[in-house]
Amino acid sequence: MKAIGALLKAAREAKGLSLEEIRMITKIRVQQLKALEEGEFDRLPGEVYVKGFLVNYARAVGLDGEEILKKYYECRQAQAEEETGTEEQAKTVALHSPNQVQLGSSAPLERVQGKPGKQLVVAGLAVVCILVAGLVWFSLHQTREPVAPESGPVAVTPLPGVTANEEPVAPNGDLPNTAAEPETVEPETLPPDTGPLLRVEAIEPVWLGVYEKATGQMIYEGTLYPPETREWLLSGDVTLRIGNAGGLRLIYKGQELGELGYSGQVITKEILLVE
Repeated sequence: MKAIGALLKAAREAKGLSLEEIRMITKIRVQQLKALEEGEFDRLPGEVYVKGFLVNYARAVGLDGEEILKKYYECRQAQAEEETGTEEQAKTVALHSPNQVQLGSSAPLERVQGKPGKQLVVAGLAVVCILVAGLVWFSLHQTREPVAPESGPVAVTPLPGVTANEEPVAPNGDLPNTAAEPETVEPETLPPDTGPLLRVEAIEPVWLGVYEKATGQMIYEGTLYPPETREWLLSGDVTLRIGNAGGLRLIYKGQELGELGYSGQVITKEILLVE
């Protein structure tokens, strides 16, 4: 997978294109383009997206999309075969390991059972004698230890300038009572915003460009994915360039503008401040 990403990156750099320019051509996010170039396809949404991104990226940099897709299939097959071989090797090791443990543990048992002797008996008696002597010494030692006197109450020395159980006194008797309930202020209920607010909601992946109609200056450009939304408070007329008319909802001044077109249709729509 790394080799495919390196091939795409080399082709892009050879054409002198930046990732932002590739994004404008393919409508693929910059983070997803970086994942393609680094060969980290697990960062992409799914198998279908990976194939589509590879073909679109390859065509954008002048490569054969079908050839890149073929290399991708070959890499996937090689990874699957490697994982299968590793699993079979692990199963083989697990099958042979119990016999090896049984052979290694049976021999010492036979040697221990065949050598009972006097040394073992003598060692056992010595351990018993040591334990008995230790218990006797411990009992005698416990009877000689003096009993610790009971601890009396601990004297508490008050800090200078502080009297116990003394309630704090307010420094000024003229201060207002702080326990009085504050005056409750009812929040004002504002009417819903009916200004020139333009809201867009993505139903399908859709590329959108928003421009000032008078100057052509870009307000927004990018790809929206469901359920992404964007809002703008307009100060003048705007022109919308929509790459997938069936994948976008427009709400202007609180009212939906209806169907814009079908999926995949590229349209241009104007939003006028005064209608």
